[in-house]
Amino acid sequence: MWAHQLICGHTVTRKRKSPTGVIGCVKCIDAEEFEEFNESLGTPLESPIDDGLSEAEAKAMKYKAILAGRFGIPSEQIDVSVRTAPDGMMRVDSATVFLTGRQLKALD
Repeated sequence: MWAHQLICGHTVTRKRKSPTGVIGCVKCIDAEEFEEFNESLGTPLESPIDDGLSEAEAKAMKYKAILAGRFGIPSEQIDVSVRTAPDGMMRVDSATVFLTGRQLKALD
């Protein structure tokens, strides 16, 4: 029996002496190849986040919740429109409330 010191540091026992003198674990070699492959991949650049858009969306959600509470309806029945202002920033433009006939009668 031969105990071979592998290039990765592990030891393996074999019946015969290795003809090449240098052997390595299949798992360690595969892991090393994967690490090299992973490092060779380009890191995708993230698109910059428009802070004005996220702020406008937050306000739109707030207005949607306020209107839903005032009318006592689900928020799915409210549409809040966000548009680009002349200065390029996103702003809440308008809101539409959709009411059924029964909900309209309840307002009377």
